[in-house]
Amino acid sequence: MANLSYLRAFSLTLFISAATTGCASLGGASHNDIDDSDAHDPFQSYNRAVHGFNQSFDQTVATPVAETYQTVMPDWADKGVTNFFGNLGDVLVLTNNLLQLKFQQ
Repeated sequence: MANLSYLRAFSLTLFISAATTGCASLGGASHNDIDDSDAHDPFQSYNRAVHGFNQSFDQTVATPVAETYQTVMPDWADKGVTNFFGNLGDVLVLTNNLLQLKFQQ
C-alpha cells in the first residue's frame, strides 16, 4: 500500500511540475522587439544570387524531370531504383560503423 501512495504522490508531483513549466518566463526581449534591419551580412548578394538560381533551376529543370520520371517509370522499376539507393546507403552506414568500431549494429 505504501508503494501505491508513493506512486500517486510521484505522479501528482510530476503532473504539477509539467503543468507549471509552461508558465515560466525568462523575460527580456521578445521576437518583436529585435530589430535586425541593421544586421550586416557580407554574403547577402551571393546568397540572393544562389537562391535565385536554385529557384529557377527547381522550376525549369528539377520539377519537370521529377514529374516525368513519376509518369514514365513503372512501379517495379521505381522500386528497383529505390532499393539500389537504399542499399548504397547501407554501405555508407556499414563503413561509418566500421570506422567507429561499432560491430553490434
